[in-house]
Amino acid sequence: EPARLFVIQPLRPRAKPIRCEGIRFAFSDTHDHVAYVAGEPDRAYLAVDGAQVFPRNRKARTTFASEPAWSKDGRAVAFLETRPQGQRLVLLAALDDPSGDTTWDLPSAAAAHGLKVFWAGADKLVVGRVLGKPVLAVSFSVERPE
Repeated sequence: EPARLFVIQPLRPRAKPIRCEGIRFAFSDTHDHVAYVAGEPDRAYLAVDGAQVFPRNRKARTTFASEPAWSKDGRAVAFLETRPQGQRLVLLAALDDPSGDTTWDLPSAAAAHGLKVFWAGADKLVVGRVLGKPVLAVSFSVERPE
């Protein structure tokens, strides 16, 4: 895929533009955040609003098997990652809190090209080519500090 470049100008007074260069862009439903895959295809990272959020180790890189999918409230993002052991679903439940990251391995028979991640509610993720034919569905809960 050819890389694309978006330059985002925040609305805050005197805020500097944010350079977002990569592939597989996904804007949150509220259109106030953008997630995208940046870097080389086999050594990529996920960035949100210009800052790397995954892998959490800033020097580490991974291979992405899907574009990022935002939760309806724009607080969380999920995607598929390819590793030597196979594909897995990754949930970043809180972008600024690595202790909220959760992963689920896809069954080896289910891993394939063209799979997508869908949000099927605030606490359920579905993986498949289309929402109605899942190869994996997971439910989770997120504890938010009061």
